[in-house]
Amino acid sequence: MPIAKKLDTGVYQILNLVNGKRYVGSAAISFVKRWRDHKWSLKKNKHHSKHLQRAWNRYGEENFEFEILGCCNPKDCILWEQKFIDKYKTANRKFGYNIYPIAGSPLGNKLSKETKAKMGNARRGIPRTEEVRTKISKALKGFKVSEETKEKIRKASTGKRHSEETKRKMTESHRGKKLSEEHKMKLSKFQSGRKRGPNSEETKKKRSLSLRRYWAARRAEQKNAF
Repeated sequence: MPIAKKLDTGVYQILNLVNGKRYVGSAAISFVKRWRDHKWSLKKNKHHSKHLQRAWNRYGEENFEFEILGCCNPKDCILWEQKFIDKYKTANRKFGYNIYPIAGSPLGNKLSKETKAKMGNARRGIPRTEEVRTKISKALKGFKVSEETKEKIRKASTGKRHSEETKRKMTESHRGKKLSEEHKMKLSKFQSGRKRGPNSEETKKKRSLSLRRYWAARRAEQKNAF
């Protein structure tokens, strides 16, 4: 990690001196302010990391140490925070107190395109364990998207066409999934409330082509069965 001694920004850890577990974070303004904020919320029993809060309550302030892992420019803080979260596996309950395996989420930090690209390159090829996937799923459960965000997603998706490879991956990811009764009811209500107009010629052609491909695949399966 590039060290810039004059900077008061970078990546830090809050280390439990009793069991060696740690919380990794980054300070884009100053280390002093970040540590002061952590201590304030921990003493008030309001820290966003419930795991760090429980450990703080159990072991006491005197058994925790704030340590600077490295200094860097503020724009690179999230990138290096991610590297240290991955290095020390601090999102794994066995090793640390970070709630989320992804740095900067979901606490409202806005990442630049450059930082997102760097993080993507740094994490490319690293498979997600079932434990990490479960944590991400639990973290997103109950998360409600605002109407404004829904509209933005709709506009961004309008006119987009998925590649054949993407379509195949989407199909495979949904194969074998069972819908809950609640989900089925929601789909039914959504479909019943839709106003259906006449299909365009393009839509008719797409449906016709899709059906021809489907029956061709079925005939090939039956032929191979004999």
